Amino acid sequence: MPYTANFSERFYEKLGHDVVDELVGLVNYVDLAYRTELREQNQSNFQKFESVLRAEMAALEAQLDGKMQVGFAALRAEMAALEARLDGKMQMGFAALRAELATGQATMLRWMVFLFLGAVLTVVGLKL
Repeated sequence: MPYTANFSERFYEKLGHDVVDELVGLVNYVDLAYRTELREQNQSNFQKFESVLRAEMAALEAQLDGKMQVGFAALRAEMAALEARLDGKMQMGFAALRAELATGQATMLRWMVFLFLGAVLTVVGLKL
């Protein structure tokens, strides 16, 4: 917004209305030129800043991507080790369970034979 200078009446009397109006026009023209130049310079600086910012963001993104790849590789290795440990523990547990079931089956078979023989002997004894 251009600034219009208000001069005193004495200033107008000394220089005249035409000269003062021309002086105001010149000041407004210089002000407009400086504003335009400042706007162009600000736009240029912003474009430079934006390009530097984009380059920095790309570099940070690449760096972060590399760190994430390393982190994911470490996580995969840790999960594989955990899976191996868990698999080993499960195999041991299943082996212990199989052994316990086999022992239980053998015990149950002995009791079944003992009770069956007892029942058979009882029935044979009653028939005689």
